[in-house]
Amino acid sequence: MATEHNANEPFTIFLDNNNYTLTEEALQQQVETELTRKRIWHYAGMKFISLQNGVIKMHNTNSKITYAMTIVIEPDKLHVSCDCGMQVSTICIHSYRALLQFCNSLWANYFKDYCPGGLAETALSHKQYFDITEELGDLDIKPKEELGYVYPLSGRLHGSDFKQTIELTKKLAATAPHTPKLTELCYFIVHPFRNKYLPFIVPCLGILNKTARGIKEFYPFLSGTEKKYETLLSESQKSLNILSYELWQKEEKLPGLITKMNAEQKAILNELFLYWKRAWPLLMQQPFVFGYLLYGIKNLKEKPARRTVWPVQLSPDKPEIQFILNDKGLFYQLEMQVMVKGKQIELMESPTMMIRTEQYLYLLHNLQDAVIAEWMIKAGNCITVFKTHLEAFEKDILNPLREYYPVRIIARRVKTKLTK
Repeated sequence: MATEHNANEPFTIFLDNNNYTLTEEALQQQVETELTRKRIWHYAGMKFISLQNGVIKMHNTNSKITYAMTIVIEPDKLHVSCDCGMQVSTICIHSYRALLQFCNSLWANYFKDYCPGGLAETALSHKQYFDITEELGDLDIKPKEELGYVYPLSGRLHGSDFKQTIELTKKLAATAPHTPKLTELCYFIVHPFRNKYLPFIVPCLGILNKTARGIKEFYPFLSGTEKKYETLLSESQKSLNILSYELWQKEEKLPGLITKMNAEQKAILNELFLYWKRAWPLLMQQPFVFGYLLYGIKNLKEKPARRTVWPVQLSPDKPEIQFILNDKGLFYQLEMQVMVKGKQIELMESPTMMIRTEQYLYLLHNLQDAVIAEWMIKAGNCITVFKTHLEAFEKDILNPLREYYPVRIIARRVKTKLTK
């Protein structure tokens, strides 16, 4: 058994990587089992206090009790302390609950952003070049538009990594030293019309415009995947082409909505979702990704029709689903809200397993979210129940939802007349 110490004294939590990322598995392996079973401090409300040389201080609040938590951030470890003064074997329950939240996908880049020389430290040192607002206890930091891409704080540049791009350029130069690159392999995320099929991926060769920053015309679908092009493809493109083919092989005999599948068909959904999870980061590396509305399979023998093509920007963020029940007087209306980094996003008609907005396409976190999102979106994201039916609605719909998702009731606002 570990020697007890005061929670004021830093305790080291080792990361299972060298990239400032804490996983729940790594955390659970380093704290005592009794700590994970405690039934107090279920939610740690974090509020930024200060940051200096990779040492971050935060208020950690539950109900009306607040402690100060200090974390010294290193690439492969965190030194954690809390001013609660408890005698502990590893860390206190307050620090444990806070770190558990940092394992959540919404906070996945937190320690990287707050590390020495990271986004937060740079922004706080050069405030005139960044928009800094506090949101959900965290600092929301965005470089001002005039900065454009800020290396390395803005993440990876869109497209293949630089070394891969350079190597591909060399290959093209070796085969055609005096000919500028005229084509680029594009990828289409296909949205079948009226959900006849599940979404799938199709590669296609595109003709670059004069600046090589856009596609002016397309070759027929599946062009660019022939053997003669293989040496010109990046490793991610080769992998994507294989994944795309295998995904379609498994999807082609399935209906396009999960809610229309039988038990046998639903049994392979987990496998399909894993294909998308593998394909997503590879798609994010590609310079040209488009959405395509497919009216019939026969159209895949032709060139993509421009009127049904739109550019797609894939997001690495995982949307989180919650529900609002609005009191409208005679009835209630249930609405799904999708949150990304604590902000609600505006929804458009989305393919199964994904959420689409005007700017981004998101892959949902799991199949349960996919089923719920499909169900709500197909209902126009509004389910009305008159108050006479509320008891049955609560039993059939609300209570099962509450087991997995937050459901917030918005009371009706009653207008009152002013009296003199």
